Formats: sequence, structure tokens, C-alpha cells
Amino acid sequence: MKSSSSKVLLLLALIYGAPTVCASESPDALQIQLAKKIVVDNHSRGYPLAKETFLQLINGKQAGDAWFYLFLIAYYEKEHDQDVNAYLDLLNNAQSNGSLLAIATLYYIYQTSYLIAAPDTQKADELNAEFQKLAKEQDIPEQFSFGMMVNTARKLLGVNEMEMEKERND
Repeated sequence: MKSSSSKVLLLLALIYGAPTVCASESPDALQIQLAKKIVVDNHSRGYPLAKETFLQLINGKQAGDAWFYLFLIAYYEKEHDQDVNAYLDLLNNAQSNGSLLAIATLYYIYQTSYLIAAPDTQKADELNAEFQKLAKEQDIPEQFSFGMMVNTARKLLGVNEMEMEKERND
């Protein structure tokens, strides 16, 4: 789908309400892409639609992605700011279902102590190794390297360049 047409689709979905998924049918590829775009672009008006879509995927082949995007919705809406473990539980569900982006996000959290009190470099190293193993098993192309995925995780978490520079200097 071209970028301009996806923007039009997203706009129409947000203005008029995208069709919701019936309990008996799975979301189609277009609905899944729309839900992901709603979350990544942080269109909070579309979160109910996205959440409904991802909840229907948590028991299927795309469970890892579904749990990861449910984490992002909760994180963006600050649902669990008083209980960081709730965020980590969502990410751990995504990780256990094979989400490489969740693994990279957890790595970033444990490596830099983002959201947690102190870094856990041993846990971060284990996550790096798990990522490498899964990427090899899934025959993930080189352009989706661990570093690129960690950088994507930073961006999705909203870590800006000044914070990243401070991390490098610490």
C-alpha cells in the first residue's frame, strides 16, 4: 500500500470509525496494518479499534506482535506508570511469543535502566543472545539487525536524541 493511500485510509478510519472485527472472524491483513499504524503514529482516538484487533490476535500466529502493540498502547496511555511490572509483563508475553521488537525493547530497558531502577547487563546480554538465535531461526534479513531493532525500540518508547547522548556519556 502506498504511503498516501495508507494515510487516507488511516484518516477515514479515525474520522468515520473503521469497521470493527466480529468476534467470530479474525482481523484481515489490512485491519492489522491499520491497527499497527494507529499505534505507531500515536493516534489515540484509534486505540480502541487497535486494541480490539490485537486482542483477537493474542492466541494466534501473530501473538508476539499483538502483545507488543498492546504494550505500546498501554505505555502511550500511561496505564501502568505506577506499576512498571505490568509493562514488563506485556513485553514478556510478546517476547515469549517470538516478537523480536519486544526482545530489543526489553534489551534497551535492561541495558539502560529505562523504566527500571538499575541496569541488568546480564539480562540484557541474554536478550541479545535470544534475539540473535531467533533472528537466525526465522531467517531475518541483515537489514533488521539487532542495533536497528533497538534503535526502533528507543523511538517507539519516545527516547529522544538528547537522552540517548546522555546515556552514551554516562
